[in-house]
Amino acid sequence: MGRPAPAASPPRRYLPHHAVYQGSGDERKCRVVFDAAALYDGTKLNSQLEAGPIKDLGKRSSCQGADPELYI
Repeated sequence: MGRPAPAASPPRRYLPHHAVYQGSGDERKCRVVFDAAALYDGTKLNSQLEAGPIKDLGKRSSCQGADPELYI
């Protein structure tokens, strides 16, 4: 009785990214920026994603006379 063959692993994809540093001294912060528009094998991650609804979050903060308990 032999060992079972190892399962084939799916192909791996990596999302290109880089660090952006802001500030100086002790206040220096780092954030990661992802590049979903980078081409890989002739396609982009952005073109493979389905479009979702556009959320207009600006309306929430511009309401006049809104009930304060609504946001608690």
